[in-house]
Amino acid sequence: MPLPTIANCYQVKLIWVDALEQRQATNVFHVSDAVGAGDEVAIMAALDGHVTANMWLLQCTTASVVRVDITYLGIPSATRSFTPVTPAHWTGAGGTDPIPQGCSVVTLQTATRGKSHRGRLYLPWIAELEQTAGLLNGANVITSQAAWTAFLAAMSAAAVPISVASAKLSSQTLVTSFLYRPYLKTQRRRARR
Repeated sequence: MPLPTIANCYQVKLIWVDALEQRQATNVFHVSDAVGAGDEVAIMAALDGHVTANMWLLQCTTASVVRVDITYLGIPSATRSFTPVTPAHWTGAGGTDPIPQGCSVVTLQTATRGKSHRGRLYLPWIAELEQTAGLLNGANVITSQAAWTAFLAAMSAAAVPISVASAKLSSQTLVTSFLYRPYLKTQRRRARR
């Protein structure tokens, strides 16, 4: 399916690799170029400058974001790929035993209702130590929630706020908050077959 055309909107793909799983996982979100003057290099600099290790406290230590793909949606354009400058800020910290299909979920909330105005990130490879009977480590959920909230504010201050893009409506809606869910979720496509 072709990407939608949305002015001043960039698609951001976080490409994860887990050394134990030997597979990739991808998270997709969007950013808005609030002033219409940015480019992929400036957006990656903002991402690299504001992502923190506390955002990934529940992911296993063998998992990390190894590549960030950024695509401008205003016109058909090529994707630009970047390697994070500070790998430690993009690496899990939860332990060494991943649950292959286990995820933590971060919900992207906006001020507008409806499917086209919300999103989710299924953060891959929860460490076994970070959950008990499906309930995630409460202290790390609180710390990660604070890190995601700070990331949202910092990206907005850098004039590249996080948004939810709708292919159906060819529009984007600014994210007003992140909600880090306290329960282990399943992403079946990531399970071994």
